[in-house]
Amino acid sequence: MTVAMKLVFSVFSGLALGVMAMFLTLAVAVSYAFAARTTAFVPGVLTAWITTENDFPAVNFEPNGPGSVIVIGAVTLIVVLAAFSRRRSIRP
Repeated sequence: MTVAMKLVFSVFSGLALGVMAMFLTLAVAVSYAFAARTTAFVPGVLTAWITTENDFPAVNFEPNGPGSVIVIGAVTLIVVLAAFSRRRSIRP
């Protein structure tokens, strides 16, 4: 595999992994806020809380765009660095 192909593949893989991680974080925080009837706070990423509308519980959440982009970028960077790290074999 050429270096360019490896870079493109690792960047797309990192972006997909970062987006999935953010979606799971959002789903877990909203579920926790609903189940515990409290505020769920992921620092710099999102806040979820419970309110009542028309006598029914409702979940509100406020994502932080720049924080989410930073997390997705960090995950992508880690995947790219892991793809290009070389393992040195020790020969006796």
